[in-house]
Amino acid sequence: MRLSAFEMYAYSYHESAVNLATLQRDYPNVQIKTFPKPVMQALREANDKLLSEFASRDPLTKEIIESQQSYLKMVRHWTQISDQAYLNALE
Repeated sequence: MRLSAFEMYAYSYHESAVNLATLQRDYPNVQIKTFPKPVMQALREANDKLLSEFASRDPLTKEIIESQQSYLKMVRHWTQISDQAYLNALE
């Protein structure tokens, strides 16, 4: 299971990079942009609302969502001091 998850992650990461390169080659005027912070906040709030609704309907769903949220809180800090810090240092 772990190997499959890692392989899927590596495959997806690679394919995204290949597809971005193709997009930039075929459409050089395309601009890659990010959503403004208010839009990202609205998306997060809508997502949190949906997750809360799903969790309220089923105990197992609630347990899974809470487990994932707990894990994400734990790993977020590590991501900021490892991956994000590394990428920022390259700029």
